[in-house]
Amino acid sequence: MSERTLKEIALDLSRKYEEAQETVISEYSGSIDADIKKPKAEVSRIRQEIEAETANEPQWIPCSERLPDDDRTKVVTLANGNVEAGYYSNGDWWCIGDTIALENPTVIAWMPLPEPYKAERKEDSKND
Repeated sequence: MSERTLKEIALDLSRKYEEAQETVISEYSGSIDADIKKPKAEVSRIRQEIEAETANEPQWIPCSERLPDDDRTKVVTLANGNVEAGYYSNGDWWCIGDTIALENPTVIAWMPLPEPYKAERKEDSKND
């Protein structure tokens, strides 16, 4: 079973909504006014926001397509379905599971770690 990202699911739902809306509009016998066109514009706007917000999110990369070019820690999916932290070095995968270190496990996909959390700075309210 393929892993789907939130972005892929949201875009798929958005496309299905647009297809359904096109069907309703094409079968509508009256005049199409602004109230009918408005949801389509809203869906397009939401799709653009989702794409912009998720553009830099790490994505799963199947090992059959590409292997990492550095030995930094990655998130990996093992053939048994477990998700672990691991790294690829000198042609071998290394993972540290819950209790043991795994040498050369069967890794089927990997992704870079996300960026570290950065707290939002609140503006000083004393400047009001």
